[in-house]
Amino acid sequence: MRNSERRAWVRAAAFLVFLALVNSLLNFVLMPAGNFTRRMLEDLHRSEPLDVVFCGSSLALYHFDPDVLEPALNARVFDLGASSADFPASYYLLKEMFRTQSPRLVVLAVEARQYARQQEDPLVYVSLAPYLKSPLIRARYYWATAQDGSYLDRLLWWRGYHVKGPRSALQNVREKLFPDPDPAPQDGLQYVRDGYVYVDPSAPAAPLPDTVDETGPEDFTGESREYVQKIARLCRQHGAQLMLVNTPRPAQALRAMPRYFEADAAIAESARQAGVPYYNFNLARPELFSPRPEMFRDLSHMNADGARAFSAAFASFLQRLAAGEDVSGLFYTPEQAKERL
Repeated sequence: MRNSERRAWVRAAAFLVFLALVNSLLNFVLMPAGNFTRRMLEDLHRSEPLDVVFCGSSLALYHFDPDVLEPALNARVFDLGASSADFPASYYLLKEMFRTQSPRLVVLAVEARQYARQQEDPLVYVSLAPYLKSPLIRARYYWATAQDGSYLDRLLWWRGYHVKGPRSALQNVREKLFPDPDPAPQDGLQYVRDGYVYVDPSAPAAPLPDTVDETGPEDFTGESREYVQKIARLCRQHGAQLMLVNTPRPAQALRAMPRYFEADAAIAESARQAGVPYYNFNLARPELFSPRPEMFRDLSHMNADGARAFSAAFASFLQRLAAGEDVSGLFYTPEQAKERL
């Protein structure tokens, strides 16, 4: 190689390093510090050995209260969720978790929209990738989800997730350099510990719609079903049992979704194909769990009062399973549940 060619390669490499440094600086200055997933992963990386892990979207963050579950189960629990996360995010979060943890049970909170998503929102990746310790997992997550063409959005994080204005940027830098150990609630949401997010019951609940733009079984993608199977295989490889759970919704929300039970049957079939159990707590009989309207923040999320009640019911459910009890009688059939709406 001639000296001129060598110098050209050196200049090109130096330019790429310069771009990487500028990108890192922009990410630091412009990406908001107040990120629940950042604190969740920080807690995960310093956690004691875990027994039960809840993963998925915000359903996993809001509905499973460690302060209720841990004493009831005599176990360490963790909420490994991310807002708007679909199955790819859950899969790579679990891979990150299994690097250092060996829980006996993984509970994946599911809903129909996760099965129908054509592509993962790049903001989900942006909220998680900076805090994954394994560069290999981060690279695989990037490659698996950037095939929709969002290569730059998943590299230049500050483009789609940034503060507004110079004053906000300065405040953001201060928060990152001197983080507040107990930040103020955001829109009625307060990060507590181990992934759990407290939803203020006194905050106004979103009005429930009369009709909901529904997801039907025909909208489910083959990729989403394959990810559920990949998650099941990953858990088996690490000696963990996987369980799929559909968390409670208000009865009014279910009435606004006449095709809800069609989609639920497709989720149940997906679980069967993956070889894992599936439990829909919208079919729960009153002796297991009976939600009230005031327990909900919106059509799919409970507030902290609901989370406490549901966590107590879920702990009792797991205790019955561990005792070998046949729990099928604790749930209505879909036909019975439809008649009760």
